[in-house]
Amino acid sequence: MAKPKTPTRKALARYFHDTDTLIRFEQLFKAVGDDIPTFIGVIQLAADTTGAQVNSALAQIFELQNQSIELEFLMAATCIS
Repeated sequence: MAKPKTPTRKALARYFHDTDTLIRFEQLFKAVGDDIPTFIGVIQLAADTTGAQVNSALAQIFELQNQSIELEFLMAATCIS
């Protein structure tokens, strides 16, 4: 994942003439630049885990459906004989 380029102090100074605001925005860009890739990794891991859990649940549902069909077949066979 490409890391976005943080704006320079000179670029930020065009928009923020107050030094305190300028410094706060520099800190904000640094924090976001450092944290966002980590958060994306955590979110991706959670999505992968959730996907695996969904697949497992679907497999269990299909297995129960197959067992239900087998049970219906056995019950029908018992009634016939």
